[in-house]
Amino acid sequence: AAHFGMAFQVADDLDDMAQDLAHKHSLNIANVLGKEQAKVLFHEEMRQFDQTLKDLKLDQGDLQALARLLVY
Repeated sequence: AAHFGMAFQVADDLDDMAQDLAHKHSLNIANVLGKEQAKVLFHEEMRQFDQTLKDLKLDQGDLQALARLLVY
């Protein structure tokens, strides 16, 4: 859950990046790391989420489908 939650937060922050910069919100992960590093973090969190699902033998069905909806 932690890896998926972090990936979701990074994706959300990437989507909000321009708006947050205009309003001077600096706590956005994407604004702090920069767009490219935020994407790297997103993909690493998703990789770790996928690995955890495999380790727990939960890599089939609804959780995997949910993860595929969150692509950046």
